[in-house]
Amino acid sequence: RARQVTTINAHHSYLPGQWVYLDATYEGRLMKLYVNGAQVATSGEQVGGIFSPLTEKCKVLMLGGSTLNHNYRGYMERFSLWKVARTQREVLMDMETHGLHTPLPQLLLQENWEDVKRAWSPMKNGSSPRVELSGAPGFLLDTSLEPPLCGQTLCDNAKVIASYNQLPRFRQPKVVRYRVVN
Repeated sequence: RARQVTTINAHHSYLPGQWVYLDATYEGRLMKLYVNGAQVATSGEQVGGIFSPLTEKCKVLMLGGSTLNHNYRGYMERFSLWKVARTQREVLMDMETHGLHTPLPQLLLQENWEDVKRAWSPMKNGSSPRVELSGAPGFLLDTSLEPPLCGQTLCDNAKVIASYNQLPRFRQPKVVRYRVVN
């Protein structure tokens, strides 16, 4: 187990009004973050179970905020929690799935927010999460990846390249456009 909170970050911010498909996986050794199907970050800080055996039955899943009132501003179309870490191939298939999955033994929880009061507990102030339609066209993902702030590209990360090599769909010919400023 890690002695502190483990955080993994993508190298760029998200644009308002734009859907992004996020997937985080952990298989007991390595955490991975996928943005629109591309692996963009990893961390090996956490080792073993996420929770200690003494407290694992007492955990609360909070989506969209924390007890310190650090809240997410935006929309969540659906949420899935799996018993097993998903592979990149499975992440890509999940990304293309519209609606809920067919129930599977490995799928612990899936939510599309149709009946929040039935499935979720109220917040500290007694109110339930507010569900509203985003008005944004669904499933229009921006799959472009911006370079990290340090000036390196995602392609400089050996783990990202290795994940691309495993997926033939990502190895198709591409057009690269660049400008040299002297």
